[in-house]
Formats: sequence, structure tokens, C-alpha cells
Amino acid sequence: MDAVGYTPGSTGAVEKRARILYSLLLVAAMAVIGFSVVGIAAMMGWFAAG
Repeated sequence: MDAVGYTPGSTGAVEKRARILYSLLLVAAMAVIGFSVVGIAAMMGWFAAG
């Protein structure tokens, strides 16, 4: 039985969606790491005031 609208070998849309999701997760992970580093630096007093 064939699924409706299924074409063998047509995984382009799925691959594109996975690539976009991977890119968004990578950006989110980098943002979390960046904010964490800034927060730790602020708590340790590494920012020179003035």
C-alpha cells in the first residue's frame, strides 16, 4: 500500500527542515553559553567598573 502523496526518494523537505532545526539549536546553544559566561564573569567581578 502506498501512502498518499509519497514519492520514493523525495526527502528534500525533511532534510531542509532538519537542517533549519539544527541551525536554530546551534544558535540557541551558543546564546546560552554566551550568557552563562557573561553571568559568571559578572558574579566573579571580572568586569571593570569605570
